Amino acid sequence: MSVRVDVSDIESLESGQLHGDVLEKLTMQIEGDLRPYVKHDTGALERSAATNSDFRAGRITYSASDDRGHEYAADAYFDERVRNGPRQNPKASDQWDRKAEADLGGSWAAYAGDLIEEALRDS
Repeated sequence: MSVRVDVSDIESLESGQLHGDVLEKLTMQIEGDLRPYVKHDTGALERSAATNSDFRAGRITYSASDDRGHEYAADAYFDERVRNGPRQNPKASDQWDRKAEADLGGSWAAYAGDLIEEALRDS
């Protein structure tokens, strides 16, 4: 499953390199901020974003299987009865991107603005 974030303002950067640099930094920040909101049983779901995502393209992807090989990222995302293992994420929620965006969206927008200004200044 993938989480999408509107980055239309970043697309206005003139250089493709600047666009990619800014988008990569922003997406990595968002992925880190999402971790406390992701269901935690074994930690595989949280960790899966680091290896399955394409930060430069602005894509965060979760892919994890249970001990029987059953893919459960989508199940965890849409299950309103989020249950956590022994090391719980206190903010864990179904549809964790929406909960995190409600809590942190303003800081993501500000960070994106800072990254854009920095990229334009340094170019």
